[in-house]
Amino acid sequence: MKNEKISVMQVIDSLAIGGAERMAVNLSNMLPRSKFDIHLCTTRAEGPVESQISPDVKRLRLKRTTRLSEPRAVRDFVRYVRSHDIRIIHCHENTVFLCSIVSLCCPGVVLIWHDHFGPITRPLRLYKLGTLRVRAVISVNQKLAAWAREDLGFPAERVFFVNNFVIPRKHDGDLSLPDKTGTRIVCTANINPTKDILGLVRAMALVVREERNVQTLVIGDAKKDQFSQDYLNSVKKEITELGLEEHVVLLGTRHDVDRILATGDMAVLCSVAEGLPLALIEYGMAGLPTVATDVGQCSEVLGNGKLGLMVSPSDPEVLANAILKLVRSVPLRKELGTGFKQHCEQTYGPESNVKKVVKIYDKLLS
Repeated sequence: MKNEKISVMQVIDSLAIGGAERMAVNLSNMLPRSKFDIHLCTTRAEGPVESQISPDVKRLRLKRTTRLSEPRAVRDFVRYVRSHDIRIIHCHENTVFLCSIVSLCCPGVVLIWHDHFGPITRPLRLYKLGTLRVRAVISVNQKLAAWAREDLGFPAERVFFVNNFVIPRKHDGDLSLPDKTGTRIVCTANINPTKDILGLVRAMALVVREERNVQTLVIGDAKKDQFSQDYLNSVKKEITELGLEEHVVLLGTRHDVDRILATGDMAVLCSVAEGLPLALIEYGMAGLPTVATDVGQCSEVLGNGKLGLMVSPSDPEVLANAILKLVRSVPLRKELGTGFKQHCEQTYGPESNVKKVVKIYDKLLS
């Protein structure tokens, strides 16, 4: 006899700290247990976000490393789907290619692709081919939804827009941070060129020329591949050469992000490209006045610029001027932080957005 609950599997490459990874885990944790049996698959590696997974979520770890491991991964994936009667595979980002192959072997499975980044440097023909088995696309902003319709050719009734959302995390224990001096800025970002941490360092060099008592904490780390490590080293070198050791502190991966944000006076996001960044929503939930680059859906999250300061990407001088504006005005910080928090609580809370996902599941299964 088959399980009366609907078996749903979230699929993500890894559990490194990132928006797509967090959303896969958030959905796994928040989907109603009265209706769904929840599974979570990592195709390549685990990571820090694993600690946030609810104990009742069933796990599949494929541990793909090279192309030679693909046949084994497909075999193990197909066996798991069949043995657990998975009805919906909800795949995030590039896992759509592997999941499409699996769906060929399991034709009764509904395949949903959750797109977090859209057309950034993506070969269109490859994605058209890779999404042929996809029944529906969930996009994290309207631009990505339009890309799915207009470029990938999905009918409008099969493309859905669902906001990212955050779930408050609780952490115990001591909070280990540098001593706070003056205004503390927080930046939650993996250290890579897309997040433009080098640009942030250069902007801080301009800031501290005029306001010495400013400190930025960067929460996040670089991947272990050589390119990412080279970028991390270039960031560290820039900090040293500009004499910013006391003004820009790289905290690395942390599990107590919410508590760190609570110590901040303001926040910054300086990416050159984004979808709907969870970091920005977390800033809002923490009531932090924010400077953000005008990329992806950042402007919408910030109330079309009414709830924070928007700047052009890749421009350290403009970023520095916006940071200084908030550093020098406590009343402006209070006003923006309060409005941003109210907006995020109303728009990016988990309950309403999980209900949207459940409705999508129901529609596709009906």
